[in-house]
Parts: sequence; C-alpha cells; structure tokens
Amino acid sequence: MRKAAFDAGMISDPNSNKLGVCLEPEAACMACEDQKMSEESAQSANSLQILKNGDKFMVLDCGGGTVDITVHRVEGTTPLRLSEVCEPSGGPWGSTFVDDGFEQFLEKLVGSESWGRFKPSSSWGENCFRPFYFGNISWCGD
Repeated sequence: MRKAAFDAGMISDPNSNKLGVCLEPEAACMACEDQKMSEESAQSANSLQILKNGDKFMVLDCGGGTVDITVHRVEGTTPLRLSEVCEPSGGPWGSTFVDDGFEQFLEKLVGSESWGRFKPSSSWGENCFRPFYFGNISWCGD
C-alpha cells in the first residue's frame, strides 16, 4: 500500500511518516471525529470529542455486496487506538442482494411473462427509480 501511495504521488518518500494505513472501522471513526470537529470548530476541541477512552462502538459497513460488522473499544484517543471487542462478522447482505430480492418480488407479483416484457435491459432499475433518486416525486400529495 505504501508503494502504491508513493507511485500515485500521495507521498514524496516511500518511507514517509505522513502516511498511515488503518483498518476500515478505524478510518470510519477518524472520519466521524474529523467531521464533528469541522462542523463545530468554534467550540473547544475537548467538548467535541465523540469517542472517549473505554467507549465501545459498532461499525456497520453496508456495501453493494456485503455488510461487514465490527465492534471496537477505544484504547486511546491521541492518537486514536482501537481494539476488537469481538471477531468481525458479516455476510452477503449488501444492496445488490436487496435489489435482486426486490426484482424477484416484482416478478412474482406480476408474473414471469409480464416481467420479461417489462425488464428488457439490465438498466431497468435505474430508469424505474430515477425519479426517486432525483427527488422528482412528492410524497405530500401536493
């Protein structure tokens, strides 16, 4: 990873101490801490600290193919140090599986023949749900 960062021009020296590699849950925690700090920068840094020593938290990484679950304990905050509370878990429950399940539901609802005519391409979902994505549907009946 260090070589890739150097090759990409992210660091000027492959042995630079300005690059840290961490696990995704740690990165999520740091991003949350950083976001909180930038949102309320007028207050003192101590009052904004989300995580405290001894805190435990769960990170759910819900991706396209999988959902990954980790539980950590804060061992230190400056710098952030975490330990695993239990073994990471997860499974094939990502959004693509939700999409597939929805398609199966619709096919069962309207019948295979009708579904075959309705779904002529793999982009049917994008076209079908485009109004939802861009907020063109009013839920208030206006």
